[in-house]
Amino acid sequence: MKFSIILGIGLMIAVGCQNKQAQEAKIPPNIIFILVDDMGYGDAKAFNSESKISTPNIDKLAASGMMFTDAHASASSCVPSRYGLLTGRYPFRAKHFNWQTEPIIEENRLTIAGILQKNGYQTGMVGKWHLGFDYSDYDNLTGGPVDRGFDYYYGISRSLDQKDYYYIEDRHAVEPPTEDIEAGEGYGKNGWQGAFWRAGKAAKNFKHEEVLNTFTQKSIDFIEEAATDSNPFFLYLALASPHTPWLASEQFKGTSEIGDWGDWVAENDHAIGKVVEAVYHSGLKENTLIIFTSDNGPVWWPIDIETYGHRSTSIYRGMKFDAWEGGHRMPFIASWPGVIEQGSESARIVSNTDMLATFSDLLGEPLPEAAGVDSYSFLDALYKRDGTKPVREAIVGRPGHTELYIRKGDWKLIGANQLYNLATDPSEQKNVFEDNRNIALELNALLERYKTEGRSRPHSDLIR
Repeated sequence: MKFSIILGIGLMIAVGCQNKQAQEAKIPPNIIFILVDDMGYGDAKAFNSESKISTPNIDKLAASGMMFTDAHASASSCVPSRYGLLTGRYPFRAKHFNWQTEPIIEENRLTIAGILQKNGYQTGMVGKWHLGFDYSDYDNLTGGPVDRGFDYYYGISRSLDQKDYYYIEDRHAVEPPTEDIEAGEGYGKNGWQGAFWRAGKAAKNFKHEEVLNTFTQKSIDFIEEAATDSNPFFLYLALASPHTPWLASEQFKGTSEIGDWGDWVAENDHAIGKVVEAVYHSGLKENTLIIFTSDNGPVWWPIDIETYGHRSTSIYRGMKFDAWEGGHRMPFIASWPGVIEQGSESARIVSNTDMLATFSDLLGEPLPEAAGVDSYSFLDALYKRDGTKPVREAIVGRPGHTELYIRKGDWKLIGANQLYNLATDPSEQKNVFEDNRNIALELNALLERYKTEGRSRPHSDLIR
């Protein structure tokens, strides 16, 4: 009797382990990476129960998978953050950020799309690129997504409030920008809120208020078509919103407690829900990894917190462009039904540069030594298993207007003389530099080593 019970328990454990291994072996999954633009850590209710914005679809996605509560963009502004995401390199390593005139990512640089493409994935991108093209010929816009690992691209070259305004498909302008349009009217402390955009040229078929729906439908079309192919697919959906202009449709106007921003975030949540629904309706739910995050913090000033009673960055200080947590601590969700535990959380410190190593680990494809030099796999965290890869030693970020910051454990150094202990002061209200100069020196020395060595990922960290 006792032997039978023990044998039964042993078989249950063995079957459980086999099931878990079988689940983890659902390789390769389809992958959808949803990047929203300028959304704060505290906007979605899943990450901030006191949020005054309705985000039911993001909340459902969080409930279906794992929430990361200490995830970070590699920069607190659009362009460098996207560079870090796609290349697995800290943005300060980029040769330039002349996105207005030329490509930022070098031609032979491995990207998250490139490694998936090499492993048989159909790779597509919809949305905001913001990493430059060779703009000399509207019929041959080179250096963009389809030259950096994507098989297909439909989107815009820059932020939705930056001239000129036109759609790009693969390497050509769908229609070139030929019409003069006036600036949209913004408001707020610096005028970058509301229906703000700059005057410039626009294509005849381009309407700012249609961009969100256009990107949503193009994404759904890509998913439905890819579902008919036997090869796995990767979709990078880089929404140009809720970045300005804030253009909520009649369906969403007045639906939040905090005006245009809340209405616009709610409409973006609705669009995300439609994309996720397309995955489920296409029968891909069980073998699709969906990741959701933001590129940097919001344009939400202290006066907005006071006026509306809404903390777009939750308890964290700062906003877009800042080195404080509000500029780069991001909502981050990973959902893969049957593999990632529903309703789970991870306090693992991750950077958006980690996607390249994580996808590489998922594929079992070793990363070249020169690729993803600041990228660490967090696949172990997704599987909730004992770690087999180095956990990142520190994170480094590039704010918009200040010096680099470096975080190791609970300690965070901004520039030369701002030091915070995030364990006791997550809102970064007390600069403890004067009492902890030795820790500041240690962090600065580590940052300098990362700069000198040209990498932070150890040479020995070859993904199996």
